[in-house]
Amino acid sequence: LGWVPSSFAEVLRGKDQKDDKRKGKRDDKGQRRTTETVDSSESVGLSSRTAARGSAEPRCAQRLCDVVTLVIEGGTLQQAGAGIHDFGQPARAEFCMAADRPALSALKASVAQCTPFDAGEASRSEAVFAITSDDKHIVKKMKAQEAEYVANATWLTDTWCHDPGSLLLPLEYAAFSQVGVMRNLDLPETNGLSEGAKFQRKWDAKPEGQAWLERICGNFLAFLPSKGRRRLLSAADKFKVHKEWLGCAEIRNNLAHTVRLLKKHNLVDYSLLVNEFEESLSEGRGLSQDRDWLDSTGTCLKHDQCTRRCIRQPRTDCDRASSTCAVLCFWIIDYFAHYNHFSSEWNSWRQRAYAERTARFAAKLFNHESPQAKLDRLLGPESYAPPEGWDGHFGSSDQRELFDALRM
Repeated sequence: LGWVPSSFAEVLRGKDQKDDKRKGKRDDKGQRRTTETVDSSESVGLSSRTAARGSAEPRCAQRLCDVVTLVIEGGTLQQAGAGIHDFGQPARAEFCMAADRPALSALKASVAQCTPFDAGEASRSEAVFAITSDDKHIVKKMKAQEAEYVANATWLTDTWCHDPGSLLLPLEYAAFSQVGVMRNLDLPETNGLSEGAKFQRKWDAKPEGQAWLERICGNFLAFLPSKGRRRLLSAADKFKVHKEWLGCAEIRNNLAHTVRLLKKHNLVDYSLLVNEFEESLSEGRGLSQDRDWLDSTGTCLKHDQCTRRCIRQPRTDCDRASSTCAVLCFWIIDYFAHYNHFSSEWNSWRQRAYAERTARFAAKLFNHESPQAKLDRLLGPESYAPPEGWDGHFGSSDQRELFDALRM
């Protein structure tokens, strides 16, 4: 890779994206992708790598990956062109894959070809995203303030590599601090699941508003700003997530630990992301027993430590017709914004007590009543046996509720 065009600054800022024509589609893994056409006038600025592939019109997404390849091959900041800053730091940051040559070679092969990627809410900010052609990695051009924080926050590498209680989405690699590479969260192996797990959908949301304002204006104002929060709460209500889900206690502890860690470093404006997978009871790594499934999950760190980030329905709650269980995996994303970055009064007010509000919101995802607890509440210590010859008629709403609980 000899050089990158001088127009790279505008490309990375995403200004030319508004003029590109896009057509959305979904691939077989549920990824949301976009294709774009670039004005032919940009063809004057081709990288040698793009030209070697015979393409006359390089794309913004590919240029992001070309910068990563440039750094892996030992390129310099001058070769990257305008619009990239290293903030006085080394050109590369390998984080947990430091000194892991096979991993670095695999990353270089992965970023050889990239396409545009729609990251939902995050794509509406200044960030620009790409996805590698093998679907293994997401490449992100971070905002300047975020990139500067990553370049100077040494505690992040230690957390990503050695903290088994952290649910932070780690960076795998960073080129000139601004172009970060992370794993694709839609893949089961990224979440520590078996390859047979099938990705279904994901939700990400920020916490609810200030508590005193909610008391004044009620739930209307609390829910109005965030469709993502409503959708995530609706999903938790749909699955009736309760404390008997496998791994629930560990995930709640990890969430609390992660939020405390972010509060310690005064980071705000992050989001809670939840991935839904479907896993068969008859396939995978020892799924015949619930404990076997729990022991087989987790994303591995250095020194043989693993982070548990997924919970699964107990066998009694799984879909008996299809022999599948729902799995929910939890991540904290977009957490590089320091509180001091929000200088305006309105924005700084929105970030106050952010950790506490996140913890309060996350707790709502797990507060459903388990079928057994519901039975205990309705029946007390005595067991229930339907009367012999009962015709199915309900004399009261309490009897209907009891019947529904018994069917779960």
